[in-house]
Amino acid sequence: MDSINLPSRKLYRLTVISFVVSAFLHVVAVFAALSMLQPGLDVNRPILERASYVAENTSLWRIGWHFWQLVALSNLIAAVCLVLYFLDAKRAQVSRARLPFVWSILGLLFTVMAIIPEQWGEFAFVTSFVEEAREAVRLGDASAYVRWEARWIVLTTSCGAFGYTLMQLCWTLALITYHANQRSIKVFILLSGIDFVAFLLSVFACHQACAPVLAGQLEYVDFHYIAVLNGIGFPVLFIWMLAFTARLGDQHHEYFAEPNRGLHHVTFPTQARARWLAGSLNSPGTRDVLRLIGKVIRTPVLKSDIKNVLYLNWLVPTDSVRKWLPDGFELDEYESLTAVSILTYEHGGFGPRMLGPFRKWLPSPRQSNWRLYLKSKHRNSGEVYFFKTCMNSTPHVIGSRLMSDGLPSHRTGAFEYEVTDRAGRLELSAQGGSAPELVLEFKTAPDSTKLSEKWRQRFGSWEQAVDYLVSQNMAVDSLGGWAPRMESKIDIPIDPTEAIPVTVHGDLQCAMVQELMPADQIECFAFLIPEVAFRFLGESISFDEPSSELSRTGRISHPAEE
Repeated sequence: MDSINLPSRKLYRLTVISFVVSAFLHVVAVFAALSMLQPGLDVNRPILERASYVAENTSLWRIGWHFWQLVALSNLIAAVCLVLYFLDAKRAQVSRARLPFVWSILGLLFTVMAIIPEQWGEFAFVTSFVEEAREAVRLGDASAYVRWEARWIVLTTSCGAFGYTLMQLCWTLALITYHANQRSIKVFILLSGIDFVAFLLSVFACHQACAPVLAGQLEYVDFHYIAVLNGIGFPVLFIWMLAFTARLGDQHHEYFAEPNRGLHHVTFPTQARARWLAGSLNSPGTRDVLRLIGKVIRTPVLKSDIKNVLYLNWLVPTDSVRKWLPDGFELDEYESLTAVSILTYEHGGFGPRMLGPFRKWLPSPRQSNWRLYLKSKHRNSGEVYFFKTCMNSTPHVIGSRLMSDGLPSHRTGAFEYEVTDRAGRLELSAQGGSAPELVLEFKTAPDSTKLSEKWRQRFGSWEQAVDYLVSQNMAVDSLGGWAPRMESKIDIPIDPTEAIPVTVHGDLQCAMVQELMPADQIECFAFLIPEVAFRFLGESISFDEPSSELSRTGRISHPAEE
């Protein structure tokens, strides 16, 4: 792998925002057309009825067209952002950026070529055409009115749409030539083909339908074909724009890929029905799109009455786990040792706090969090990094993957967790999935609060060790090509005096832990918290770039090039 420059996070974010906003503006404009413009453009209605609607509902008519003018502006902004993104990538000598830059330039040119006739027609529709409608109603003569109507329809629906169709084709070719693994964008290519054919046929149908009217007749020919083809094209276009953004993001994030990303890559157990979803859940570009949508649809505060929180803790050589940590974060260590914890517990009434007592009816999974302890950048905050999170519920894994950055969840195979008054057993299995495996048995030992020499040197006392391990209220991570730092705020008010000492019996069966240190040095410090109220308070993102050159340089490789 060669050390090269990285594309700009900021320009990428602007590009994503522009495409997502444009996609949703298309939806709003379509609904505006169906509700505000349709009565004035329905050629099955008598011409004078259409003219009367325009003359009597001028405000609605103009608002409907204003939405389409916003769509045109959003297309132009998206085209400019895409050009700037590829220009920056080209200047940074990012591989595969030169040809996409050329296609993005052509896409911008076709966008401008589409906007000129389209906006000419739409400006006429909201100005002079309204006067034509009033005059037609006053005179009772629609011959001049219908010819102006056909002329502006051709400019907006035929000329403008043809330019936008070519714009979309250029954007498609830009992504295809930029993406390293074209097999992974087969669905996107299929959507592109469907939309290109639908809109191209719509352009032809519009020309054919309006030609007789422009020649002096009063009736359109087969105008319904335009509605059918647009009925296919615009829903697919909405999906296409989000897919384009997500697939662009996947390639963008490849340049920021770190050695530890395999830890978060999710694979479902072989018997799981949701195995086909893994590709979408592993897509950082899809998460970028959902992250923007989440800015509007805010994630509520989540609450759970969790019980039987088992803390399994080890002090391991810092160098053995540093490979699991993203760039820019630093482990909290003492004499080259750092803590690794596995927290396992059972949720109770896990769901939005606003549901109050109704939360008890919600399904509550078992969960196991595998985490490292970091040096905190904020006063009074204990920061942890989740390198694995396991759940036995497919819906919760999917939901956490799609709606949260701080919980890289994996679906376990078997998840057995039993706790009695004096003993317990924990077993996690992968069964072909990406969850780690762990098997152990333990017993409670209320009077066993003596620390081993290693833990005593690090913390001093049993109570101080427990306090350190439970006093954590923030999970952090890097978002690769989106932002250097994400903070997930949690509230778990645990009283260290409630911790019950636990002793682990027999050999630990866990490959991830066993690889961290020699077998004769594996020493587990464990305790149990009977119950605690948990709250997830939300996430925040820091866009501040690191002061080092790591923000613009890095090491990348493409699967297709290795």
